[in-house]
Amino acid sequence: MESVGQYNATELQEKFIKRWRDIKLLEKRKKKNAMGKKFFYLDGPPYANAPPHMGHALTRTLRETICKYRLLKGENVWLQPGFDTHGLPVETMVQNELKLDSSDIEKFGIEKFNKACREHALKYLDLWGEFYEKFGSSSLWNLDNKYITFENDYIDSTWLFFEKAHAQDLLYKGQGSTPWCPHHQTGLAQHEVSQGYEDVTDTSIYLRFKINDKDNEYFLVWTTTPWTIPSNVAVAVHPTFTYARVKVQDDVYILAKDLVESVMKKLGHDVYEVLEEMQGADLTNLTYVHPLENQVPVHKEFVHKTITEEYVTTGDGTGVVHTAPGHGPDDYNSGLKYNLRILSPVDRAGKYNEEAGPELKGKNVLKVNNEINEMLDHQGSLLFTEKITHSYPHCWRCRTKLIYITTPQWFIKIEPIKQRMLDLNSKIRWVPDWAGQKRFHDWLSNARDWNISRQRYWGIPIPVWECSDCDKLTVIGSVKELREKATNYKAGMDLHRPYIDEVTIKCENCGKESHRTTDVTDVWFDAGADTWAPFGYPRNEEFKKWFPVDFITEGLDQTRGWFYLMLVESTIVFNEAPFNSVLVNGLVLDAKGEKMSKSRGNVVAPFDVIEKFGPDIVRWFLLWASTPWDNVQWDEDNIRIIQNAMNTYWNVYNYAVKFMLLNGYTPKEPLPEKLEIEDKWILSRLQKLKIDTVQGYEKELNTSIPARALHEFIVNDLSRDYVKYIRSRVKENRNNEAVFDVLNKLLRETSIISSIIMPFASDEIYTNLTGNESVHLETFPEANDEMHDEKLEEQFIRMKQIMESALALRNEIGMKVRQPLQDLVIVSDSPVPLAGVEHIMKEQLNVHEIKHAKEAPKGDYAEAQFGSGTVYLNKQLNDELRKEGATRDLIRTVQQLRKQLGLQEPDHIKVEVIAPRDFKNSVALDEVQKTTNSDSINVVEKKSLAGEETKAKIAEASITVVAAKV
Repeated sequence: MESVGQYNATELQEKFIKRWRDIKLLEKRKKKNAMGKKFFYLDGPPYANAPPHMGHALTRTLRETICKYRLLKGENVWLQPGFDTHGLPVETMVQNELKLDSSDIEKFGIEKFNKACREHALKYLDLWGEFYEKFGSSSLWNLDNKYITFENDYIDSTWLFFEKAHAQDLLYKGQGSTPWCPHHQTGLAQHEVSQGYEDVTDTSIYLRFKINDKDNEYFLVWTTTPWTIPSNVAVAVHPTFTYARVKVQDDVYILAKDLVESVMKKLGHDVYEVLEEMQGADLTNLTYVHPLENQVPVHKEFVHKTITEEYVTTGDGTGVVHTAPGHGPDDYNSGLKYNLRILSPVDRAGKYNEEAGPELKGKNVLKVNNEINEMLDHQGSLLFTEKITHSYPHCWRCRTKLIYITTPQWFIKIEPIKQRMLDLNSKIRWVPDWAGQKRFHDWLSNARDWNISRQRYWGIPIPVWECSDCDKLTVIGSVKELREKATNYKAGMDLHRPYIDEVTIKCENCGKESHRTTDVTDVWFDAGADTWAPFGYPRNEEFKKWFPVDFITEGLDQTRGWFYLMLVESTIVFNEAPFNSVLVNGLVLDAKGEKMSKSRGNVVAPFDVIEKFGPDIVRWFLLWASTPWDNVQWDEDNIRIIQNAMNTYWNVYNYAVKFMLLNGYTPKEPLPEKLEIEDKWILSRLQKLKIDTVQGYEKELNTSIPARALHEFIVNDLSRDYVKYIRSRVKENRNNEAVFDVLNKLLRETSIISSIIMPFASDEIYTNLTGNESVHLETFPEANDEMHDEKLEEQFIRMKQIMESALALRNEIGMKVRQPLQDLVIVSDSPVPLAGVEHIMKEQLNVHEIKHAKEAPKGDYAEAQFGSGTVYLNKQLNDELRKEGATRDLIRTVQQLRKQLGLQEPDHIKVEVIAPRDFKNSVALDEVQKTTNSDSINVVEKKSLAGEETKAKIAEASITVVAAKV
């Protein structure tokens, strides 16, 4: 055991990063826990093409605390960090660096582009390794056994999914109205669309469609996407809603009855007449003329119908819905249902093609709304425009507005497995419960077929080969199968494009050549396969020993992302849930509760705060600040609460070690028969800390419970209470062997518990106290039921209530605690059990007697309420009490001088008090001399001692005190 210096987070960080590496900590712990109960933790893979942010710091902290707890419990925890490396997050950054539009990539060369993507995908991997070390994650794991989603072995394993999906008739190629990013020129899936909604202000329009065979009679239609009007083929009404024929001057409009008044007001018509009412179903015999049939000639080739649909509402608009099956899933389904013409005259770049007519061809659909409106106005069809703010989907990577176009895509059927997924979800433990049983359940209930294909380059290639002659599909489930069936597979070849595109297969049906579809997978597919792919399954059977995952954690948005696709893929591949329990976490916001963003200038970088506060404090704060499923506000004022708590922890540790060394203490377990009541109380509180730790990490998956319990124990129980209670015992050498036994046990076991949160400081405390290799090789200290005394804890609660009231009363009457008082009287209707603790109260309150009474005492008393009664403090001072108070004041003054001189406990001093001659009669100089370790203390009228000095007013005398080291 060595003496303790100042708390220095940077020094501890550097010391233990090296130490953990030198002692091969991870290997030793793996060996130690090898026979323990298996606990499969799955790391949600971040991207390594960008530096870590505060969200990563939060999720690292949450997941690592649960895993560290399990390790301390002796469990064999599967720990393998991973990184996402494919898809738009990487491609977008490479395109920006190379200044390429999506349409330029093939001209640039797929091989060169994907090579750049591979290099960029791990651009910040070394920085992530540094983050793991500096944040203390390397006490749990490192990047030596990481999985990378672009590696051949990983891709090989993921192809199992396609084999299983094909065997269950869940994989198909079809046309669909697909959410499309014009910038990246690829389709997106429902879960990706859900992550990109933003509020935007657009122009909505009210227009009229001329009804065939009716003079001056029109459907009144409303839309927020004028660019889709060239693709309109029908209008939809609700079959059971009431509609009205409304005459305005010489024209008649048909719209929902409930909207007549509001729409007429918008159109500026105060005078109108409702001619007739009818049900929506009665309108299906009507057809109409497309307003742009001259500009978009294709509309002259077919009849535009009226259809009925239940999705029509009267919440806004007119109750008559413009229907363009090529540009939306509901509209597309209507098109199939009613055998409508499906127009989608838009190319991959979001520009109209020739089917949209010569006036629109080549124009960007997202920039053409005003021109469409002018065309409609010129035709006499546009009645009114207004600005509306609504939620609109944007690309989750580049923030470009999405459009819907009809394209051929590969889909996974969801409906056949939906009920199974709902059943599996009901067995998963979600924390909080509503995240899974409400939010995730609702998402599953409404899930549509998964568009798994992307018209991109850097991604897992879809392993489907299509025969060029008979259209037979060959779905490959592994590299082994590809090697057996391909005509030109090269061993060890890169499985990415363009190399995989060159591999051909002989069609088993007709013998012709089959070529791979050029599509790659939705990048979210990669992470959805990380239950089995990192193991190399099915080539490696180790996976079966661990599956399913015991615990995962990520943000709430992953109910529509990672959590969802893991369940889809696991249901198809294994017919089982991929995980047993999920902890859903919130976000890290700024001090005002706003989302961090570069545009706001409020981004906090993890490396900066680690350097400023130290990793242990950052971790503790992130856990302490809120329950894990709520957002954390990064507020430095609150962080200083934890910073102060860390300093308190260190100061208690310093205090204990100092006196243990001074007394030549040899560590051992406390002997029950030697313990005093305050020792028993603090040991009981230690057991409560252990109970709360288990409750939080295991029973509730609420990491804030242990973090807050640790704060309460260190700051209040240990520092503010116990250390105060035992100071006089330590100074007076009174049963201090028991004190050291207790302090040693408290700090040793607390360091094990706190190592789950703060890996660096805890290891320093533990290794210095024990001489053992590392706290991270320890076992969790189980709660001792015999030591946990709830009645004793309740007694201390009552005692502290009384003391708090009495101390507040002292402050109120201006009587400092150093001034002894004669007595404190407690009056209560119910018994106040203070037997055994009155010596603590006397010392802490500085009173000579504690009395119990049934009624208020007579005399000069001040009173205050406490929980179940009233305390009365005797204000009357006699000469003896005044002398005791003056003595304490002088002791405090001399001790302050010792501190200023930088002295240690054994150092001796001599003291001179410059004061009036009779001052010596006002204080007990022998007590001052003994308490302050002074060889001499003299009261003089003129200074003769050179040393540290200070002025004070004691016993109504103005004095100067001088102290010098002997």
